[in-house]
Amino acid sequence: MRPSDLACRLAEAPSGADLASRALSPRQDDSTDEEALPPDDETQQSVRFCTGTACTFAGGLKLRDRLAGIAGASPVRCLGTCHDAPAAQRGHEVFGGVNRLPVELWSGELSASLLLGASAKRVPRVSLVKPAALLRRVLDGQATPNAGMYELPSGEEILRRVDAMGLHEPGRPDRTLTARWREARSTPAERRFVVARGDEGEPGSFLDRVITEDDPHALLAGLHAAARAADAREAVIYLRAEYVGAHRAVERAIHEAHAAGWLGDDLHVELILGQGPYICGEEASLLRAIERGRPHARPLAPFPVNRGLWGSPTVVHSVESLLTLNTTLTTGRGHDRRLICVSGAVREPGVVEALNGMTVGQIIDEGAGGLKDGVRMVLVGGPRGRVLNADELDLPLDPEHVPGMGYGSLMVLSEDVTPRALAEHLFQFTASESCGACTACRVGASLMPKMVDSAALTTLMEHMSSAARCGFGRETPRPIKDLLRLYPGELFPQE
Repeated sequence: MRPSDLACRLAEAPSGADLASRALSPRQDDSTDEEALPPDDETQQSVRFCTGTACTFAGGLKLRDRLAGIAGASPVRCLGTCHDAPAAQRGHEVFGGVNRLPVELWSGELSASLLLGASAKRVPRVSLVKPAALLRRVLDGQATPNAGMYELPSGEEILRRVDAMGLHEPGRPDRTLTARWREARSTPAERRFVVARGDEGEPGSFLDRVITEDDPHALLAGLHAAARAADAREAVIYLRAEYVGAHRAVERAIHEAHAAGWLGDDLHVELILGQGPYICGEEASLLRAIERGRPHARPLAPFPVNRGLWGSPTVVHSVESLLTLNTTLTTGRGHDRRLICVSGAVREPGVVEALNGMTVGQIIDEGAGGLKDGVRMVLVGGPRGRVLNADELDLPLDPEHVPGMGYGSLMVLSEDVTPRALAEHLFQFTASESCGACTACRVGASLMPKMVDSAALTTLMEHMSSAARCGFGRETPRPIKDLLRLYPGELFPQE
């Protein structure tokens, strides 16, 4: 049976004028320690504490122990509050720096006014390039929509302009936007889709939250441009369930854009809330989650641009790539820049707009106020990225000089965080977030913390890197390999 419209295919999700969202609950066999939001009648009293990397090493373990006595307290990763770690959530409200708060706050014994005062602070944002481009609309707060953002040329003209600028997915110079659009356009099909991937579960990343909360029209206008270039008429915005403020902002932007006629009659947009595991960042898993299937990796072919959502050509973009697309089409600037999330042991954590090729040290010093005392390591690009030591901060932050850097994030770790502690945290992350679809990742992830020497661990990681089905299993050994390179005697002191 083939449903006739996107709303039906989303299995009970509202459509048309409703433009409402629906949460996709992870199934019980999903391999993740993250628990879904409880039903609405329980949400206001539920307590969840973040177990992401920034929160873990900013007092998150002590916070977990303090909350142990509160009924229903459960882990979550990540709340997009790495700049104000450790973070926790009660109901729909996210609180930052909660290691400074009395535990009574979480049992409901303190006043609502004190609760409000403890809310997570606004994410700071800085542009190291003047004038700002990607952050130009949100440097001072929430952006104001305007019709000009949605005034687009033809699909062919968009292809020509983007070709000339050489736009690609951030951190992926091998994935040009136009190549994927052309592939989708050339695949015979009755329907085509574009998808905005806003389910950032990457510890250390909070860019999607900033853009979707403060400039949702830039995301929506970028999605409109991508749909026109790919000759698509249907679009999905898939957002992380924990970003309640983003849900409201994006839903409102969709309504405003349709009401004003900015999207015309040629694009229908649905908002879907994702509560699935980390693996939903991988394209095939993300599309299965939208179809309400169990998210897991699959062999690459056929590619989503040929056979994606419900067998139709589908192009998936990150929030950052859609923001960059809209910015470059409307201003002619921004294609030579990236947005970097800086957190951890820096003086002013936040989102930094930087030119491609700026060094790690420049971004930290000029965009985040510099290092705090006693810094030893920087985790670049999250748990599948790279580890640099304090002597490597003069490296340009780009895929050429930091291969495998992944997401644009710099998590600075103090000397209190030992290489062994970071490795154990990454081991736990890999084991809990593996989808279990392939033996190399499922078994390899469970065995990594059990290796007794560097030779055995290296052999295991080489097998994972070569045999895992998707990027998660192939790439999670990267930071561990860096730790072995930089601190060989600290992961296995007995050697």
